[in-house]
Amino acid sequence: MTKGLPLVLFVLWSGYAEALPKWVGITGSAGTYGEVYGVHGREARRDPVTGRFYFRPVVTVLGMAFPFEVVVSTEETRFRQPFNRFGISPKWKWITVHAGDFTPSLSPYTAGGVRIKGGGVELRPGMFRFSLVGGRSQRAIPGRAYRRDLWAVQLGVGRRGGTSWDLGLMWASDDTSSVDTASVAPQQNLVVASRLYLKLFRGRLLLGAEGAGSLHTRDMRSSSVDSLVREDLPERFLGVYDVLSRRFTPRLSTRADYAYRFKFGLRLRPGELRAEYIRIGPGFVSLGVPYMSNDRERVGLGLTLRPVRRFMLRVRYSGYRDNLKGEKRRITSRRSLSSSLRLMLTSSLGVCFSYGWSGLVQEDSVRSESHSFRYGVDGWYRFRASGLPQTLRASYSLQRSERRGGEYRVANASLRWEVRPSRKLSGGLSFGAVSSGGRSYTSGLSMSHRAMEGRLSSSLGLNFRLGEGYTSISSRLSSRLSITPSDVLHFSLRRTDYLQSGSSYHETIACLSLDHRFRI
Repeated sequence: MTKGLPLVLFVLWSGYAEALPKWVGITGSAGTYGEVYGVHGREARRDPVTGRFYFRPVVTVLGMAFPFEVVVSTEETRFRQPFNRFGISPKWKWITVHAGDFTPSLSPYTAGGVRIKGGGVELRPGMFRFSLVGGRSQRAIPGRAYRRDLWAVQLGVGRRGGTSWDLGLMWASDDTSSVDTASVAPQQNLVVASRLYLKLFRGRLLLGAEGAGSLHTRDMRSSSVDSLVREDLPERFLGVYDVLSRRFTPRLSTRADYAYRFKFGLRLRPGELRAEYIRIGPGFVSLGVPYMSNDRERVGLGLTLRPVRRFMLRVRYSGYRDNLKGEKRRITSRRSLSSSLRLMLTSSLGVCFSYGWSGLVQEDSVRSESHSFRYGVDGWYRFRASGLPQTLRASYSLQRSERRGGEYRVANASLRWEVRPSRKLSGGLSFGAVSSGGRSYTSGLSMSHRAMEGRLSSSLGLNFRLGEGYTSISSRLSSRLSITPSDVLHFSLRRTDYLQSGSSYHETIACLSLDHRFRI
């Protein structure tokens, strides 16, 4: 019944289009996606058949917009977090209301990238901003996960992309009664974050700072330490603590830590300079940012110089290290430097030189260190022959790696020819060779064509790789057809054949999708 609801709504709304009053409008999109997968000779990487349907109407009533979203997929199972979703986010002037499934984007430290089933409101009157969201961010799965509730609030002043200041808070807690299991520990989390950005001198100078503090309880079943905190806390902070303790209880497994980031940018006529520093403590956890990794420090520098049109120099540096407090046995640090010099010798002849270096140090019971150097040169020449515009590209790169076991070299050379017989047809041939102890050779063919006054576009790619003891053939065919200005049909077919004695496999993926945009 639930899976048929989107189609029923779409048919009903389309059928009664003429009965709508003038002050009501409906726009949006609907579509389907189907995929067939087959493999022989190795383990399957995905389901043999996948289907999805989406319906995203936007109802406008007296200038107020009510966006809906319905997504139904065969990938939904009771053993993982939900894929199917339904949400509505009506907008009117500077007011946005969320209901159902939605993904808030408040801050990189409080709520960003996590899908919530609940509600929220966003107010943006002029230079001021206020956001309040809440709901379920994780459903209960027996033996695997507790139900998790999440609330976040943020207020700010200024305009995004310019000078602005924001202050936010996020609270998340697992429902210990949702799952009867001892194998998974219920968690609780409280994060406070602030952000300040300054854009000065007509945007030429950028200064930015972000910081956040986190309280994270790894196991809500551990004993409370509320009385100990009250004894050690200065009296002037007890009022604030009383407010916070109503939603967050400090326990033996609670850990406090912080994260911050600084940004600097200077843009002048001959070039641009950028710098960034990020530190995330080992105990910093935000359950509102699911893909954040902690216990790391990173610095980045970038310089771009272009004093004249035919000259451009780029230099990038990056440094990384983890295990900031030495609490783990293993330490990893990485540094890298890359540079490129691009020269346009004439209007049709160009060359680019590149150099890169990276170093990796890992310390456990034994220290291991490796360095890698990369040198490269790319050139291109544009010309006309037989009345056809053509391009010839050649490149060569050498990568030299130094490790404890010795030195390794990888050389790569390639040559590509491109031709455009007409505005509707283009193609190319490529040849390459790779040397890394053994040798392998590559070749490729590509074609693209436009027909039916640009409504139909197709592309074909075929690549061969011949190595020592194996052969790989990969092909791809894709087409896009605009049936009407509102209906687009996509088709793609990919095939991989890997041939090696005793370990050959063949893999095929076919995809078909139809997208429809409507306005009632």
